[in-house]
Amino acid sequence: MVEWAAVIAAGVIAGIVLNLYMHWIVEGLGEKISMRYPVVEVLSVVIFVLVFLKSGFGLQMFIVAAVFSLFLVLSVVDYYFHAIPDSMSLGLLTVSFVAGGLWESLEAGLIVAGFMILLRYYVSYFTQKEAMGEADVIIAAAMGAMVGIKLALFSLFIASFIGIPFVLLAKNANKQVPFVPFLSLGILLVYLFDHSVEVNLSSIGL
Repeated sequence: MVEWAAVIAAGVIAGIVLNLYMHWIVEGLGEKISMRYPVVEVLSVVIFVLVFLKSGFGLQMFIVAAVFSLFLVLSVVDYYFHAIPDSMSLGLLTVSFVAGGLWESLEAGLIVAGFMILLRYYVSYFTQKEAMGEADVIIAAAMGAMVGIKLALFSLFIASFIGIPFVLLAKNANKQVPFVPFLSLGILLVYLFDHSVEVNLSSIGL
């Protein structure tokens, strides 16, 4: 019971802190999204509980849960403003390096970022328009830092797969689709089910 209370309390505190941070960022953009702040707090608690159930109680759990809470806030900001301030994306990347183990996560993050940059150039060339923003590359690097190269690339596949129907609908409505929410959902799902993903990827030789 003590562990559960600590996890829930940490989720609430993280939600409050991130809401304050998001409020400061949003004020700088000259906008308001006040109605969404309670949702962020609730989802932050959910994230902390899921990570607790996945990895058990400990310092690493709190760090990993904080990273996914940052993913959540970036998703909210990207959804409403289609832009991620550098302070948010670089903050996420920095904390991800800590969560993943500095040197191993640095290597994985750089490789995944390089993959995203090449993909961005190729897709932009063939579609004749900007395929993704610089923040998407930084967030992909954070994904690599969190779960390693193979799982991060699979997370990108999951994110793209989930996002395709929304992209098609938005194209018909002539609207822009933020990609960060899909990246965040993809990395969270892969993290929660990493063992099953590893087994299935190994079964097909990956």
